[in-house]
Amino acid sequence: VKALIERGAETSCQDKSKLTPAHYAAAHGHEEVLRLLWSKGTDLDAESPGGQSPLHLAAAAGQADCVRFLVNNGSWADCFDAQDCTPLHLAARNGHADAIDALLALKAAVSPASKLGLTPVAEALLGGHESCAEILAVAQHESLRALARRCRPQGFSLLHAACGLDRPHVAALLVQLGLEAGDVAGATESTPLHAAAAANSPGCARVLLAA
Repeated sequence: VKALIERGAETSCQDKSKLTPAHYAAAHGHEEVLRLLWSKGTDLDAESPGGQSPLHLAAAAGQADCVRFLVNNGSWADCFDAQDCTPLHLAARNGHADAIDALLALKAAVSPASKLGLTPVAEALLGGHESCAEILAVAQHESLRALARRCRPQGFSLLHAACGLDRPHVAALLVQLGLEAGDVAGATESTPLHAAAAANSPGCARVLLAA
C-alpha cells in the first residue's frame, strides 16, 4: 500500500460499489493500513451508497482494533447509515462481542433505534447472540427479559419478527425470556404463529405450539 501511494495512487478512490480503500482495510482488520491512509489525509468517514462508513464495516466484521483506531482518530461512534443503523447495531447483529465492548468503552449510545425500530439489543437477540444481548442489557442497567419484552419494532414483538424470519432457535430463546406466543399485534391482529405460517417455518410453529 505504501509503495502504491508513493507512486501516486489515490487513497480515496472508489470501486464500483463506491467503497474506498479505507472501507476494505476496516472490514478486513488491517489497522496499519488504516493508519497509513489516515497519515496521508484520507477521509476515514467516507460513506458507501448505503451510508456505511469504514467504522460500520469494522464493527460489522468484528474488527475491534480498527473500531478503536477509527473512533480515536475522529470517526463518530454513533454514525448512522441509510437505515439509521449505528456501528453498534451491526456489531450486535453479527454477534461480535469484542466490537461491542470496544464501542461501549468509546461511549457509543447503547439503545438507538433504527428505521425498523430495532435497537442493538434487539439485533443481537434476533441474530441469536444471547451473550451479546446480555452485554448490552448490562450496559443499560436492565434485565434482558425486560428489554426483550419492551422492544416492539413497528408495533410487533421480537417473537413475531423471529418467526417471520424462520429462526426457530431465536423464537425458543424469546419464549424463554417471557415473550408471549399469543401476542396479537398490528392492524391485522396477527400472532407469531401467523408470522411463522407466512414464512413457512414449521420449526417456529413447533416452538410456539409447545409454549
